[in-house]
Amino acid sequence: MFKLRVAVLVTVAVCAFLAFGALSSWAAEEKINVNQAAQADFYVLPGMTETLAKAIVEYRAKAGRFGTFADLLKVPGMTKEYLDQISPRLLIIPEEDEVKLPKY
Repeated sequence: MFKLRVAVLVTVAVCAFLAFGALSSWAAEEKINVNQAAQADFYVLPGMTETLAKAIVEYRAKAGRFGTFADLLKVPGMTKEYLDQISPRLLIIPEEDEVKLPKY
């Protein structure tokens, strides 16, 4: 009976470990729509600082939507090297392709 309990506990632990790994890799691959993301949404990007995340949101509010990745280089503090690093995790979706939810 003891061996059965240990076997069940080990099986549960292995399944939990594998599930956590799958969820972690999914979260690591999630893309961020830079035209809709809140400041906090950018923090999942490697190396993102509070200052740069705030600058992205403030620039978007002032200048309007980003049309290309190159537009992000206009954000104070954004470098080409850093943009090259994070661009695989970013989306720039044209406004007409975004889902519009009805307002009540």
